[in-house]
Amino acid sequence: MKTQKKVLTILPNKSNTDSYADDINKKLFMSGIFSITDADGEVYLQSSVFEEIFGMTKKMSNDKVKRLAIVKIEGTGKPIYRAFKSGSIKGLTKDYVGLTSNSLYLLSDATGNFPDNVELSPGKYIPFYWQHPDKAIRISVKLGFLSLFLGLLSIVISIVLGIK
Repeated sequence: MKTQKKVLTILPNKSNTDSYADDINKKLFMSGIFSITDADGEVYLQSSVFEEIFGMTKKMSNDKVKRLAIVKIEGTGKPIYRAFKSGSIKGLTKDYVGLTSNSLYLLSDATGNFPDNVELSPGKYIPFYWQHPDKAIRISVKLGFLSLFLGLLSIVISIVLGIK
């Protein structure tokens, strides 16, 4: 199921107050994060939006989806994949989505304009890890697939050479 949301940019909350959204300036100030890279692999939404995206409540979903729900986010650029995060954030309504500026940059068009609205839909695990913002995770997944391919290739070669 696809759903449209307005975008708020995530910023660290330097004060000791709770997280809050400022929809006039399109900012989401998050407590508990110290730099935007702390929230790079995540999309922040109100918990009721889970049912809009996945077609079921989190309570009804299986354990795999409960642990890590992947959201495909489409803007004017190429789509990105982020982990669904929710919580009580003052001012974050179900009409808004919180993304870091790095995520918004990836969603921007060729001229560099950030999208005002994004389209959310259920995502897949392989593209999430393949395009993960954390280099260590991204490289380890790609090396894992490379080693799997080389292992299968060596098995095929040994079978072909063993037949002769």
